[in-house]
Amino acid sequence: MTAPLHIFILAAGFGTRLKPLSEVVPKPLVPVADMTALEHQLRCLKALRAEFDVASLHINAHHLYSQVEAEAQNLGLDQVWVEWPKILGTGAPLHRLWQSGLRGELLVLNADNFHNLDLAEFVRQSRSSQRSFSLLGVDFPAINSLSLNAEGHLCGVGGAFEPLDDVAQNSTFSGIAWFGENAWSQVQSDDFSIVNFWQRAVQKQQAPWVYQASTDSLWIDMGTPLGLYRASVARLKELDLWQYVAPQVDLKGVDLQGHCVVGAGAQVAAGSSLENCIVLPQTQISSPQNLKNCIVGEGFVWNLEL
Repeated sequence: MTAPLHIFILAAGFGTRLKPLSEVVPKPLVPVADMTALEHQLRCLKALRAEFDVASLHINAHHLYSQVEAEAQNLGLDQVWVEWPKILGTGAPLHRLWQSGLRGELLVLNADNFHNLDLAEFVRQSRSSQRSFSLLGVDFPAINSLSLNAEGHLCGVGGAFEPLDDVAQNSTFSGIAWFGENAWSQVQSDDFSIVNFWQRAVQKQQAPWVYQASTDSLWIDMGTPLGLYRASVARLKELDLWQYVAPQVDLKGVDLQGHCVVGAGAQVAAGSSLENCIVLPQTQISSPQNLKNCIVGEGFVWNLEL
């Protein structure tokens, strides 16, 4: 009999790279065209939940946690694990779930990645890998900090611990991991970074298998202004649109060119032109502006190198 599968979305971070937006909007609720980052994660889980009997769906929260709690309830998540007064990092939250009495398998996702990765296939392959936990890797040369041996097992992490085996390939951690019950039980309360657990596993010759996504897969770190723009463009392409304007937003007299997103409650003065721009929800542009390659929020502008 297959063990119960639980899903946990890591969403407690401060979103530091998205300040000042993240000072008022928690990272999982940052808008990506017509949806939030959290809604995107749930959409990615739809096919997996149709195939597997998912026992429960969880998310953690710290920064602006009351907003996350309210939205999680609206979206039907089973539980929000508020971390207060201290944030627990990326490892200790898994230990906390284990200590609560949950048992079975655990699929962990980061809230700030936009992707089209096949999570159902990842779980299937992880179960058949003969390893107690596995990581989902993507080829992202700008990072590629995971070192893999010839068998595809993790043997080192750049900036954390040197490879303990000959390196055959490098990869980037997608933020998605699967834990069998035995591995999950070994994550400790002081593992602020899950990399600490990875290192112990490698040293014990229990290294995780790294399932490498296909090279044509989409994976975007949307935790930066440029990443948020690219994720928004990817969403527009999914919708077969060049521009997305939220319902009830009046853009009479505003010229839109290229990929543009105008969020709910935004106001843009007539006579303005927007080219490859995102106007975040509730942003007021009260006088005509010619804006290009940027994200505009209330009181700030992020200029982008596209």
